[in-house]
Amino acid sequence: MSSELMGGRRKGGEIPQDLTGYFLPVTAAVCMVLFVVFAFTEDRLITDKKAQLSYTLLLCTSLVYTNLQHGTHLPRRNDLQEVRYAELAYLRNQHVGDYQLFIMLDDAYGYYYNELKVLSPTPWLYQQFWVWYDNWDPDQRKLQGIAQDLQRHRTKYLLMNPADLGLMRNRTSAAWWLSFVHEHYEPVPVPGKTYTTLWQLKNTP
Repeated sequence: MSSELMGGRRKGGEIPQDLTGYFLPVTAAVCMVLFVVFAFTEDRLITDKKAQLSYTLLLCTSLVYTNLQHGTHLPRRNDLQEVRYAELAYLRNQHVGDYQLFIMLDDAYGYYYNELKVLSPTPWLYQQFWVWYDNWDPDQRKLQGIAQDLQRHRTKYLLMNPADLGLMRNRTSAAWWLSFVHEHYEPVPVPGKTYTTLWQLKNTP
C-alpha cells in the first residue's frame, strides 16, 4: 500500500523507516470511496438507513478512539530530540529571519523552519530524491538552482552535516555541492557540540 515501497525508492539505499506519512493518501482515498458508495449505490443493503447507521458507527468509533488515544498520549514538546539540539539554541540567539536559514539533507532539522518561524530561501525543502535515485537531477540543474537561491537571498546560515553527502547517489552532485559550500560558507563552532553542522556565509558579521 505504501507508494514508497511500491516505487522501490529505497532499492539499494537506506533501511526503510518512517513510512507512516506515505499512508496519508490512502486514508483520504478511503473517505472518498465511502462517499461515492453511499451517494451513488443502488444496493439496498447499503442504502438501508439501519445498515448505513452501523457503517457510520464503525467508522466514527474508530476515528474517535484514535483521536482519544492521540490526545491522551501527546509527546511533551521539550522531550523532542530536535528541540534539544545545540544548533537551535544558537540560532534563536541570532534572530534568524526569512530566507536566512537552509537545511540540507537532514529531515530532523526541518523542524527549525517552524520553530524559528522563517521561510526557506528555496522551495526544495524535500531532498530525498538525491538519496533515492541515481539519475535524479543528472545535469545538477536543481542542485545549482538551490545554490543560486542561497546566493540571491544571501542566506546566512546553512545546516548540513558533510557526512550526509555520502548518502547522495550521484557522487558528482555531492562533490559539486560540497565545493559550493566550501567556497561560500565556513563552519560555525556551536557551544555544546564537539563538531558542528552549522555553516555561516563568509564575510558576514
